[in-house]
Order: sequence, then structure tokens, then C-alpha cells
Amino acid sequence: MCGSPSYHKSLHVPPSRTALAAAPRFKSGGRQTIFKKSRKRKNESKKLKTETLKFKKQKSMKTQNSKSQTLFAGVLVSVLGALRLAAQTTNSTPAAAAPVATPEQTFFQSVGGYLSSINYTNTFTNNVLEVSTGAGETGPILGNYVKAQHDAKRWDVSATVRNAGIAGVIESAEAGGGFKVIEAGDTALTVAVEGGWDWIKHAGLVEPQMVLRKKATKNTFFETGLSLPEWTTGAANKTPGFFIGTGFTY
Repeated sequence: MCGSPSYHKSLHVPPSRTALAAAPRFKSGGRQTIFKKSRKRKNESKKLKTETLKFKKQKSMKTQNSKSQTLFAGVLVSVLGALRLAAQTTNSTPAAAAPVATPEQTFFQSVGGYLSSINYTNTFTNNVLEVSTGAGETGPILGNYVKAQHDAKRWDVSATVRNAGIAGVIESAEAGGGFKVIEAGDTALTVAVEGGWDWIKHAGLVEPQMVLRKKATKNTFFETGLSLPEWTTGAANKTPGFFIGTGFTY
């Protein structure tokens, strides 16, 4: 019986609908399986995005490094080229010519250059008092002098005492005034007239003068001048006098 074909066919008969309805269906278990698969797909998608962003970031950093290396190489080439050009220029520069020796000036050339130049740093503009001393010749007598002068802009009032030699007798004493006809920087040209008494000739004295002053520093100067003294006695004088001296200002 068991080996008959009819018996085997009865074993593979499909279950009826009633049996299928009576069997459990496990609905909740199927939903859990679907949820797990969906979550797994989301995690895989998120992981893929993270790896993609990481790859892009690494690629951007490599690009920046490549650009920096290219820029550094360009700068290095430029610097080396400039150094090479400078070395070539230095090597090709001709030797400097030997300085030409200037001839030494004589004393008179130095004095002439000093008197002919004008320095606008040291001026006579704000002077109030000038005191000077020097030597000169008035008529036939050679002596020295001491002079004091008060300045009021271009005008001045002065007094001069002359004596015959060092610690000699007083030759003359005069007083007068003048006017600066030229005042340019450290140079001033004054026209003045002084008058007084000459003890050597026992006569009155009138002395027109032309005085050139030149500043040496802010408060010192040199002066030189010509005069034509006239006495109240004797014949008219035709011999000019001269003087040269130095002084300081306040």
C-alpha cells in the first residue's frame, strides 16, 4: 500500500483554503523586517555621502597644495633670475674714473670766495648792538680803533675812538650815524659820517665812510672800509684812510 502511486499522491495534496485561513500569518514580523532593510539602506546612503565629501575635500587640498608649489617655484625662479642679472650688471660695470684733483686755493682766492658769496642763515637784520676793533690809517698816522654801534633796522648810531699804537695816546674820538644801502644775508654795505676831535692835529674832524661787513657766524663779523677825513685846519685832505677789523653782535 505504501508503495502504490495513489498513496504518494495523497501525501502531496495542497492544503485547503480553510487550513490556510486557520494557520498563523506573522504580520508583525514581516513589518519589522521591512523597517530594518529600509534603515540599513539609509545608513548605507549616509555612509556613501560621507565618503564622497571626504574624497572631494582631499581632492581640493591636493589642488591647493599643487597651486602653492607652482607659485613657490615661480617666485624662486624669478629671484634666481634677478640675482643672476644683478651679478652680470656688476661684472659689466666699468671701473669708476679716478677723481680729478682740484687745485688748492690760495689765501687771497679763499678770501675772495668768502667775500663774494652770500649766506642767508647769518644776517644783520635783528642786530641791536655791534662792537668791533681793528687797525687802520687816518691821514698819515697808523693806529688801531675801538667802535660801538647801535642798530635800528637799516639805521645806526656809532662812536669810535682811535689811538696811536698799542697803549698809545688817543688820536681822535668821533660819533655819527649811517645807513645800510645794501643788506643781503650775511653781507651789509653801510654809508656813514662821523665827526669829532683830533688831538694830534688839534682840529675838528669830519669823516665820511663806506663800510663793508660780512658775518662769520651768527654773532661775529669782519669789516673793512674806506674813509676820506677832513680837518677844520690846514689844506683839504686828498689821501683816503682805510681800516680792517673784526667784531661781535648782540
